[in-house]
Amino acid sequence: MTLADTLPRVSCRRADLARLAAVASALALPACAHAQGEGLAKILLSAIAIGYALFVLVVVLVVRPPRTKAFVGLALVFGPFALAGLAWLLSSLGARYQDSIQARETAQATRYLEQVCATQRVVPTGIVTLHGADGLYVSPTPPLRLAESQAEQAPSLLALLGASLFSMPLAVTRHEHMYITPLVWTARLFRPDLPPDHDFLFIEQEEAGHLRAIATHDWWQAHGLARVRDDQRAEQLRVLASNQDHLVSSELGDDQPQARYRLELADISTAEDRQHWVARGRMRLVDGRDGTVLAQYVGFSANLQSNRAADYGDTWEKTLECPGPERAYAHEYGAWPAMDFFFARFVRVD
Repeated sequence: MTLADTLPRVSCRRADLARLAAVASALALPACAHAQGEGLAKILLSAIAIGYALFVLVVVLVVRPPRTKAFVGLALVFGPFALAGLAWLLSSLGARYQDSIQARETAQATRYLEQVCATQRVVPTGIVTLHGADGLYVSPTPPLRLAESQAEQAPSLLALLGASLFSMPLAVTRHEHMYITPLVWTARLFRPDLPPDHDFLFIEQEEAGHLRAIATHDWWQAHGLARVRDDQRAEQLRVLASNQDHLVSSELGDDQPQARYRLELADISTAEDRQHWVARGRMRLVDGRDGTVLAQYVGFSANLQSNRAADYGDTWEKTLECPGPERAYAHEYGAWPAMDFFFARFVRVD
């Protein structure tokens, strides 16, 4: 048998090996993806990997000149890694760009915060004493209303392009956080965190259009049950009997608030405040019998995550407050506990 007679057999064997390699790749890649966990993303990535592997294999088999085949094979194999490296580089540059924006906005907000805190901050002149048996009503927070109608204006094209250079649609969200989203400590309803022996017997607030009360067991049985509908009274008694907590929360329905004291929370930011990523909030304690304002605090919070809020969803939570006693109550994570500060510094409950 001559050498020429053996060449076709070798060629056939190489073709068979190529087919086997393709089959092996088609079987191995899904197995690897399955080993890493299931899910639509995993399946999609494994399908893309299989398709690309088969594409590389076909191209290498089709290309004839050995040198060209080597160059094409290397380009196809290492091309995705080059693209991944480029994507990482762009992502790193984007993160630095965002950090530079955040540093500039934080410095601007801090300067503005110090200015308005020095001239427009309002602090109660003394400590007011309340009767805990008379209760506290936390009023619903009114919507944010700015001095100018900045909230109705869409962000400019320049702002869109500037924010979209590395993170596409965040400019609209930033605009909403800047001019529309209320300050956290005026947008949520808190129960004052007071010592158990100096607490209100009951605190009322509205939730989903109904009145709700947080009260001691004694108050519920002496006063609260009289405000519960007859068809719900048995269930309320069962809840009281099974609940060992000091305070029990329950819905009162459409009843009117009966607490003497009102705590009014409001975001009173101006457009200029928000333009500098600073929010202005007010807590006002009112005697409901005659409308007398017993204590009022107006403070400011600078948003320290103005440029990252749209990414992480934290809006007016990581903030810096006015220089002074407010900063002693700041938490490393979460919103500033304005209620704790207000009641610890300016209110006494007997």
